[in-house]
Amino acid sequence: MSGVRIPAVNMVRICFGAVNRDPKEFPNPNEFRLDRDMRNHLAVGSGIHYCMGAPLARAEAKITLDVFLDRFASIKRGPTPALRQTFTPLGLGFERLPLLLERVD
Repeated sequence: MSGVRIPAVNMVRICFGAVNRDPKEFPNPNEFRLDRDMRNHLAVGSGIHYCMGAPLARAEAKITLDVFLDRFASIKRGPTPALRQTFTPLGLGFERLPLLLERVD
């Protein structure tokens, strides 16, 4: 796998939190970037493992984000630092992400 030989007796662990974090494919992978080119992301698999619900998940995410972003004139970082989630190897995200939201009048 990627030039590394894995003997048949070895166990392989899948860490879903590592998906889309290869710095060769995604520069600064731990930085939240809305303008990131995500054409090659692996959020819903690929090939024979492509998720049948992917189009629905994308539509739901787009609608949710559009509605959320339409409600606010600006979104800025809050005064306290964000806290990364650390209790699970299955996913990466934030345990706390303080934001300052300015309503659209």
